[in-house]
Amino acid sequence: MKSRTLLFSIIMLLALNGCAGSKNDAFHQKKNDSQSVSNAVQNAKTLEDKILISKFSDISTLLNATDFSGNIIIAHGEKAVFKDFFGYYNRAKSLKYNEQTVFDIGSLTKQFVATAIMKLVEEGVVSESDRLSRFFDSVPNDKQEITVFHLLTHSSGFATNFEDKSVYGLMPHEELHLKAFQTKLAFIPGERYQYSNVGYSLLARIIEKVSDENWENYIRANLLLPTQMYQTGYRLPKYNENNIAINYGADQNLLQRLFNIEAQSKSVGHSLEHELISPGERWYEGAGAFLSTQNDMFHWYVSIRNEALLKKSSWTQIFTPHVAQNESSSSHYGFGWVITTKNNERLFTHNGSNGYSFAEFNYFPESDVFVFVSTNDIDNYPDKIMERIYRFAIESVEE
Repeated sequence: MKSRTLLFSIIMLLALNGCAGSKNDAFHQKKNDSQSVSNAVQNAKTLEDKILISKFSDISTLLNATDFSGNIIIAHGEKAVFKDFFGYYNRAKSLKYNEQTVFDIGSLTKQFVATAIMKLVEEGVVSESDRLSRFFDSVPNDKQEITVFHLLTHSSGFATNFEDKSVYGLMPHEELHLKAFQTKLAFIPGERYQYSNVGYSLLARIIEKVSDENWENYIRANLLLPTQMYQTGYRLPKYNENNIAINYGADQNLLQRLFNIEAQSKSVGHSLEHELISPGERWYEGAGAFLSTQNDMFHWYVSIRNEALLKKSSWTQIFTPHVAQNESSSSHYGFGWVITTKNNERLFTHNGSNGYSFAEFNYFPESDVFVFVSTNDIDNYPDKIMERIYRFAIESVEE
């Protein structure tokens, strides 16, 4: 089993941390290596489709030979050239990943929050230069200069998370800013970059204050429904609980860590169980919380590609490399997105995780290629195979 620490060091942006507890025999049953690909080729309508699909046949074969569970979709333009499902989203019930499977997208939620903020900017009710004092009372002196821009670009100085709160920790929305104002800033606002879930949770509260709507209501009405994303959200979609992916983890207990004993992968439940057990407002809403489906994420990509929902100038702002994430300036943060390069291509990307699930959205604008991957078991995420997928996706277009 890969070390969770090693895996997280590979992940560009670790969003949120989660919690854990049987690897079912069904988990070890492998699909016929060529089944999904041969079916896809058979159903392809054109010779071009068959050629493109066959290019990824070895990828599917490799993934079927691993313990990877999740989904992959690759598109060129508005055409999905490859999509497949792997493993089980519910091992106990032997339920395989499919188009109806609902999974956690973690910090991909941030791009919806950032887009909603820009929509409110277009409506004239918010400005990127607005300070916290416009929205919240009793802003401390050290936080007086923090603006909406700082929150969008993770340059506010706020901590990544609240140290005394779990991912699903309850916190009334009206108390969030008070809790945030009590924390110590890591640096002077605007000085540098530090990923902050706290900052994006504050952006969600700003959406609520200026729109007089719950943050999710505003996003659903103005972004999700217009793009036919009916299964994306937190509390509002009418999810069939049997379709929600169970998350899995192999957390070592104290004894196992002491003697370096490998832990078994166990169910930690799905990403809405906390709401069913203990309903209420949570601090991380806006930083994370959303679930989605493969088809919905494809619709979101098409909207971004076509610069729908917002003016072109707003999309330009979203994908502008505003703040360097590292000393080499090889990667920057825009508004809810990372702007970097991969395989010598400009890349708009972001990922999300609750510590067990993982989702990654990648768009190469010059090649017009979209790659989306998600899993409900980050411990069995095959990094090297995924790197081949990105390379093959670009090569398929260039040839």
